[in-house]
Amino acid sequence: MNPRLVGITDRRLADGAADLVRRCEALCEGGADAILLREKDLPAGELLALARALREATAAHGALLLVADRLDAALAAGADGCHLGRASLPLEAARALVPPGFILGASCHSAEELEEAARSGADYAFLSPVFAPNSKAGGEPLGLERFAALAAECPLPVLALGGLDAERARACRAAGADGVAAIGALFGAAD
Repeated sequence: MNPRLVGITDRRLADGAADLVRRCEALCEGGADAILLREKDLPAGELLALARALREATAAHGALLLVADRLDAALAAGADGCHLGRASLPLEAARALVPPGFILGASCHSAEELEEAARSGADYAFLSPVFAPNSKAGGEPLGLERFAALAAECPLPVLALGGLDAERARACRAAGADGVAAIGALFGAAD
């Protein structure tokens, strides 16, 4: 299963771990089919505890749990997959360590990175930033036209990321995105 709506965590937008888990449950109830645990600065033990709590919550809602960068935590928590960034373990090395059916995603920002992700065994790719990101400083936004061209040429499912809100998410889907991922638009929302 390839995710269509991915909520990317940012615990700074929650009131502690329990509230973050509650928000993830609400996202799953509202239609998110995957949660990406992206808390890169958490110590390994805390990350694993949070991943296990989210594994329980996502499983109860039939949603995927992906863990950013930390393949060890993803495997130990029983997550469905791991999302690998440019500084993460290389995809080929990760693929050799995971069981069949384990999902591996890649962060991409160009045609070359999309090609490399496909060649290296990724199951899907985030392509960003489509618009100026709300949550962090990013590179020059791709815009819808460039996003559409890159996604159309990629053999992988491509999810849009960067500066999304409901209207922009719909525009990305209309432009050929297989799905969308967001931080602030989902975790920063009042409901």
